[in-house]
Amino acid sequence: MNQRTSQSSPTLHTGRRSSKLVSLVGSCFTSHYVMSWPALMGAARPLQAAPMFDARAVLYPSEAMVRDYLAWRQVDTHINNQVGAGTAAPTPSR
Repeated sequence: MNQRTSQSSPTLHTGRRSSKLVSLVGSCFTSHYVMSWPALMGAARPLQAAPMFDARAVLYPSEAMVRDYLAWRQVDTHINNQVGAGTAAPTPSR
């Protein structure tokens, strides 16, 4: 099956290119975020700017390493949000 139709497999659609998969996931997440905003935040709280998200594909050798990475990202995001909100002192650069 070489035709690229809406019924073709995802593998045929992306050609197994990680860059294409990352692009599709980032785009899908952003559009869902924007479309869901009014229902989640209410019409009285409109988006102030267009959101942008960073996406990447990384191959880790084990599930344990994936869990460790996600745990680190969660902590890092929490720290970054505190610094952005002015509730934590930024780490001095060396």
